[in-house]
Amino acid sequence: MKSGRIYISALIGIACGLICTYPMELSAAPSLFIWAIGGILVGFFIGRGSVVLQGIQYGVWLSFVFLFSRFGGTRDKIAKYLLFVCAMSIVGAIGGIIAVFIGSRLKAAIGKNT
Repeated sequence: MKSGRIYISALIGIACGLICTYPMELSAAPSLFIWAIGGILVGFFIGRGSVVLQGIQYGVWLSFVFLFSRFGGTRDKIAKYLLFVCAMSIVGAIGGIIAVFIGSRLKAAIGKNT
């Protein structure tokens, strides 16, 4: 894997997390759609070799940035919120792996058809 590619999934995760801070509709559907598209794009462009690593990076950074950008509490609540963000980042990593895997399989399927 090229050394520059390792940061692409983190940057896309950060961008998707910030973009979805305040979705047009205040529901989860627009955010989940953008997150899935971002993960699929990461998987499509990174190839098969590092799906798990790139998926974890994408999902963790997306979850971390999204959740902390929406934090509206006071200083005394940051510690508890940080525990919540860490737990949700694990869930985000799993979702990131799935989305990146789908993107890499899509690239492989398109490559076989051409």
